[in-house]
Amino acid sequence: MITKIMFLTLLSLATLNGNSMTTKNPTATSEQMLLALAHDWTSTTGYLQRFERTTCTESWHTVGEKIAVSFGFKGLGWGIGLHDAGLPDLPAFSNNPRVFEGSRRSPVGVFALNLAFGKASKTEPDAKNIKLPYQQITQHLWAIDDPQSQYYNRVVDDQLVTKDWNSAEDMKFCMNDGVYEFAIYIEHNYEKPIPGKGSTFFIHVHRKPGSPTWGCTAFSREQVKKVITWLDPHKTPILVQLPVEVFNTLKSQWNLPDFKM
Repeated sequence: MITKIMFLTLLSLATLNGNSMTTKNPTATSEQMLLALAHDWTSTTGYLQRFERTTCTESWHTVGEKIAVSFGFKGLGWGIGLHDAGLPDLPAFSNNPRVFEGSRRSPVGVFALNLAFGKASKTEPDAKNIKLPYQQITQHLWAIDDPQSQYYNRVVDDQLVTKDWNSAEDMKFCMNDGVYEFAIYIEHNYEKPIPGKGSTFFIHVHRKPGSPTWGCTAFSREQVKKVITWLDPHKTPILVQLPVEVFNTLKSQWNLPDFKM
């Protein structure tokens, strides 16, 4: 169990595990990938597959089964992540929607996965095998979505900071509702958060199969638990989330594995 102060420090760091990507292939330094595909930009459902490789020069191989997932109420939109520096000048980028605060779209691109949250303490069976930096959710934990706050797009403990926000997600309420029993932070707009460009997206437990989210990526409790315990910070885990048309366009350049929905 990391201390609250250690966890807040981790939330403030921009580049854990070398995730400040400047190469044209944003998957180049990763050995673990969650690949989530949607049929198109308006899809509220899709599929996710885990992939792993022993070294960054080897081919990806599948881990586990294909997982049915839910996306945002309004589908997907380009996010801000590890892909930014290497994204080609594609019609698929310039002509399609973007994520912004309140867009209710799930972010498209490549995103670091460095932080986990949940109901259990780190010593309990549900959390003791989680390898990512992990925080047990309490009544003091808030996901800040107020663009005017200095803590915008961060999860903070209100005992450690001076409140300056007028809008935030109550992490404990969502935990008690079941969706944040297990959660993984999707680092969209994370390194230098741009106010209004979208905040606090998570991989979390769905309310029911196929139920759209506010922009997060959600699936069953059983599968989220498998994913959250599988992710290893030493393997620089990433989420690659794309509509099929973008996947087909960027598959070779980003060295993406074969994956059929």
